[in-house]
Amino acid sequence: AVNAHKTLPMQPLRFRSFTRNLACFVCLCVTFPSALDLVAQCETCIPDYTCVAVDFPVLCPEQLPDGVQGAYYESTATFNLPPSVVDPGSGIEAQLLTVTIANVSGLPFGLELTPNNPDGVYAPAEGETYGCTVVCGTPLVSGSFFVNIDVSVLVSAFGFTQTVNESFTLPLVIEPSQTDGGPK
Repeated sequence: AVNAHKTLPMQPLRFRSFTRNLACFVCLCVTFPSALDLVAQCETCIPDYTCVAVDFPVLCPEQLPDGVQGAYYESTATFNLPPSVVDPGSGIEAQLLTVTIANVSGLPFGLELTPNNPDGVYAPAEGETYGCTVVCGTPLVSGSFFVNIDVSVLVSAFGFTQTVNESFTLPLVIEPSQTDGGPK
């Protein structure tokens, strides 16, 4: 019987193959981060109770503090959610039953946002009027960013409930690293 299986000599691991495999692994991590669960969460936060909503929900600060590319970054944003709001045009009062953080986008690569409620759901009508999020990590790129926080709000008025989708934007500037001048 003739052996059709041919053994090839072992090739040494080459840098090009290693970087190609590493690039594929990084691509998988970026594409499927939940499957690999490689991202560590930020520390928990405590809301800033000086952040006070008068008529409508408020987010404090209005702009996140600047960061530096390649340096660890951590900042807290607080939101105050009144149990009810009055529409200024109609005068109709609506209760905020739940506010859910539905999506976060616009963070520079290397940063993440973690709410103090792990599920991102808050119940203002039940007295949960404060919450906070921590933005943390090491930004890998510099530039001006707009962190978009999309929320889904379940409101009630006259015995009817409705879901309203809203978005909030927090500007964030990441300065170039002083060691390499950052991207040009």
